[in-house]
Amino acid sequence: MTTTNHLQERLDQLFPDRVQYDCSLKMLTSFKIGGNAFALVTVHSVDELQKVLQFVREYDVRWEIIGKGSNLLISDAGYKGVIILLDGDFKAITSQQAAEDETRVIV
Repeated sequence: MTTTNHLQERLDQLFPDRVQYDCSLKMLTSFKIGGNAFALVTVHSVDELQKVLQFVREYDVRWEIIGKGSNLLISDAGYKGVIILLDGDFKAITSQQAAEDETRVIV
């Protein structure tokens, strides 16, 4: 059985300075409500997202992904898992001319 300490050590190895434990989630939502999460991991790239998803699958840890937290309700009881917060590259919005009458927007 994997202990909480082992999970924390492994997350700290993967994401130094980007993991918060027993972290309040209410400041991440537009409604400003919600309890604490076991861990909040901030990812800045697709590679980092892949790493954290591999971690949660390997250790069978519950997880959710959030962006800006608009219209998101989180229980006051909190979340017994890993919250993945998208930042960095995930904030970009670009557009490409796909065809003469078509524009592709990537968010």
